[in-house]
Amino acid sequence: MSMNTPKRGDIWFVRLHPSESPTMAVVMNTEHEEDEPMYYTVIPHEARPDEFRFDVPIVNRYMRDGVFNVQRLHSVMKSQFVQSLGVLSPSDLDALQDRLYAWLEM
Repeated sequence: MSMNTPKRGDIWFVRLHPSESPTMAVVMNTEHEEDEPMYYTVIPHEARPDEFRFDVPIVNRYMRDGVFNVQRLHSVMKSQFVQSLGVLSPSDLDALQDRLYAWLEM
């Protein structure tokens, strides 16, 4: 298991629930201050072709076709991160952030 610190835009295998297999997800939060709790906000990847209003299709070498659905935000602890896979491009991260802001009406 990699012990790297997850950072905004990183793609990881994350164990969202103890009884489930790890799923690919992207880290969305900014870095923590030393005195803050170590919770991370992630958006899981879904391997499905359908694209709904709050889906962001992203294809790169880390994942097969599919989408990130911003409505599936999860808060996880560092211990739930299994393996680092890579980093989203700045434009892909911007697309996720824009769709997340639209969903939250920010």
